[in-house]
Amino acid sequence: LEASEADLAARRKQLEEQVKEDRNRLEQEKDRFREKQQEFEMSLAQHESDVDRLRRAEEDCRSLREELNERVAQFAASEGREKRWRQEAEWAAEQAQSQLQMAKTQGLEEANRLRDMLHKLKEEHSQASAEW
Repeated sequence: LEASEADLAARRKQLEEQVKEDRNRLEQEKDRFREKQQEFEMSLAQHESDVDRLRRAEEDCRSLREELNERVAQFAASEGREKRWRQEAEWAAEQAQSQLQMAKTQGLEEANRLRDMLHKLKEEHSQASAEW
């Protein structure tokens, strides 16, 4: 009976030690779990921050794209106006050149007519002078 009480006491002491070790292991596991949970929460907070930053960057890109499209449209419109103005200026220059050529031709014709008339007058004057 004493041997079995001693065995029981030893067994009890062994079980108490095992429970103590199990509790220590459990506490260590809890501590590791808490550390992992904190790491996860920090990582999650970082990812959420990154997602927010990416959303803002995406919105900035969208805004810049809209502004760029607006500027491209304005540029295209100004290019169209400039092209139209250039065409109008070229047409006006062609018209002016044509009118200048016509005036030049008319001026030459008038100058020839006046020269002929002067030549005729000189002949008439020469004849009149000879007759006197």
